[in-house]
Amino acid sequence: MKPRPFNFTRLLIPENVKYVHIVFWCIMLTLYTLNIMFLYSTNGVISLIFGLRNLLGAMFFFYFIFYVLVPVFLKRKERVLFFLGLLVPFWIWAVINYSFMTLLINYFSISDRDLLASVKVIADKSIWQILAPHTIFQTSIGVLMIVTPPITIKLVEEISRAMTRALRLERDNLNLEVSFLRSQLNPHFLFNTLNNIYSLSVRNNPKAPELIMQLSDMLRYTLYESNREVVDLSKEADFLYNYVQLEKARYGKDVDIQFVYNSESLEGFKIVPLLTFPFIENSFKHGLDTTTKNPWLRISFEVEDNTLFFEIANSKGDESLFKHNKESGTGGIGIANTQKRLSLLYQNKYSLSINNNPDSHSINLNITLI
Repeated sequence: MKPRPFNFTRLLIPENVKYVHIVFWCIMLTLYTLNIMFLYSTNGVISLIFGLRNLLGAMFFFYFIFYVLVPVFLKRKERVLFFLGLLVPFWIWAVINYSFMTLLINYFSISDRDLLASVKVIADKSIWQILAPHTIFQTSIGVLMIVTPPITIKLVEEISRAMTRALRLERDNLNLEVSFLRSQLNPHFLFNTLNNIYSLSVRNNPKAPELIMQLSDMLRYTLYESNREVVDLSKEADFLYNYVQLEKARYGKDVDIQFVYNSESLEGFKIVPLLTFPFIENSFKHGLDTTTKNPWLRISFEVEDNTLFFEIANSKGDESLFKHNKESGTGGIGIANTQKRLSLLYQNKYSLSINNNPDSHSINLNITLI
């Protein structure tokens, strides 16, 4: 059985953070102590005292900056007070350092001459000399070397949190926007389809019962399938075919309508539901003009080399009628929403071209399927 990879984001859960801090500072104490031990070849007790000094200084810097200065001043954009506040840890470090050096010089024997000399430099001064600005400045480089590791790790953690929040926000916005687009498509589809059935019923068309069953299948698809992230491409094609059959029955022989698709070539592929439907719906509702001579509509829905090739073209009648539809926005919402969905869900995995010719209107959509 393959072991599961450790999820490091669990360490950022509030209940676990305190334990992470404890483990982290224990590791830092060990590193600080070992560094002094190997650098000066001194005994473990002296090294541990230096390690504790470094640990206390680093902890004060860390918590004072990230849990006092940042939330109180930086997040409120009071940058001047924030940078002035950064001086406080240096003075606190000076007091901590002076206390430990005095402790070492009075109660412990230091064999390493270099280490003893560095201790005396601090311990032989008065507390006021230690707190003098020039002394603080002289020791600042050493302080920064001690506190840089924990501060760097914290900064990396905060950047990681920010990136995670940004990705989560982007994902949530995507889901909300797609849900909103779906909610717009479904009522639009139902309204137009019921109008089609009504037209057939008024004319007492004998195909009405069969078409009602097709409508039932379509409604079942929109209710139970369209809420999924992806659906079988063959089911999407069947849905489109049923819709085209309804429209063919409404237009009768007035319009030459052809829908070409090969069910076998679509098997095994998935697609976002109701993605191409607005293009077909728009062509029927706004593209066809039965007053023109020999109106026609062609739809092709095929897969080749893991790419869906969707093409739809229709004859176009009076330009003023087309212009009116375009300017009034009827049908424009569905197309605009579909383009938004394509951009959100398929990004650089699709190509879309919409061509408006004098006597025809065509759309070519290619999608790389997963």
